Amino acid sequence: MARNMEGADAARQFSANPGFGTKTVMTEQSNISPYTWIVTRDAVLGDSSDAVGKIGPNGARNRERFDKIIIHGDHFRLINQAGEVQFTGYILGEFHGNEPLDDYGRENGCSRIEYERDGEWVSVDRLRAV
Repeated sequence: MARNMEGADAARQFSANPGFGTKTVMTEQSNISPYTWIVTRDAVLGDSSDAVGKIGPNGARNRERFDKIIIHGDHFRLINQAGEVQFTGYILGEFHGNEPLDDYGRENGCSRIEYERDGEWVSVDRLRAV
């Protein structure tokens, strides 16, 4: 699927960001996040799961529309402690990689996040090394 320049710029920043892994903190005053993510699939509980359609980060205002996130965002998957894919989704904006895991995955039994690059799932640590 073709990306527009905004999606391409986000992808370049994601893979080339030397500060990769530093979580962006929202202030109580603004609650505006530079990124938005959405869970599109719960691989364990299925499409009727409450997780499907979950948008984060919690409490953020001025989020991107979910269709824009899915069309232009980066595809991620959250891996649970048993090593199985628990959730998949998309993230768009200025992010460092661990945001969906830190914002949502860890509290729901996940311990890793991977991103799809050229048809292959790649760990955040491996992307940092690129």
